[in-house]
Amino acid sequence: MLLQLTSLPEDVDASIVNVVSMDAACNALQSIPAWIADMPNLADLRLSKNNLRSLPSLGHACKLIMLDVQSNKLMDLPSRLPYTLQHLNANDNMLHAIASCIGTCTQLI
Repeated sequence: MLLQLTSLPEDVDASIVNVVSMDAACNALQSIPAWIADMPNLADLRLSKNNLRSLPSLGHACKLIMLDVQSNKLMDLPSRLPYTLQHLNANDNMLHAIASCIGTCTQLI
């Protein structure tokens, strides 16, 4: 039996600052708590195949290189993305337009 998360905790322990990679793909998440953006060492965030309708601003995730939000229900990307972002997979969503913040991601490949 596959356990599917429907949410992430709203409060986390201070040790979360050491996390470099987070994979919450293939769950039933509908939202992501704002503390995700406050993880100073997070480089790889995988949230594909969930039920996400929105994402918090990720502008403060200053080491984020990979963001995978494929196969969700996103209508918009966050208003802020980190300039360090190199890989963005947002395929199979309901995006209406490309967010203007993409222009600040000068390292996208």
